[in-house]
Amino acid sequence: MTSDQELKHRIASALYNADPEGLAVNGAPSDEYSSEAEIIMDRLAEINSASDMATLIANVFRRQFGWGTSVNASRSPSEPSSAEWTEAQPLYSEADLNQIYNPKSEVYKVLGQEIWNIVND
Repeated sequence: MTSDQELKHRIASALYNADPEGLAVNGAPSDEYSSEAEIIMDRLAEINSASDMATLIANVFRRQFGWGTSVNASRSPSEPSSAEWTEAQPLYSEADLNQIYNPKSEVYKVLGQEIWNIVND
């Protein structure tokens, strides 16, 4: 039986190797997708198929990478205070987010199947 830590590592490695955000190719550390792997692990009870897994992965990446925070533009370029950060805002239009994080795209279908296989190994 696989320990939770080993399973998280295997999921994070699969995410890193697929590199849907292009971070690994730009030199990101090998644990770059560990937090996404942890989120995926927390939701495994909801997953009944590779297709469900692809949808979960796409949604996790959409939330983790498709949103950001911004600061008050009138502020000087120095580090903003915590009060100046606004709530998370989409970095792209809704249509772009739907296209970028489409669970039916090849990258998420393949990744969904791979992680489904890892989880059910």
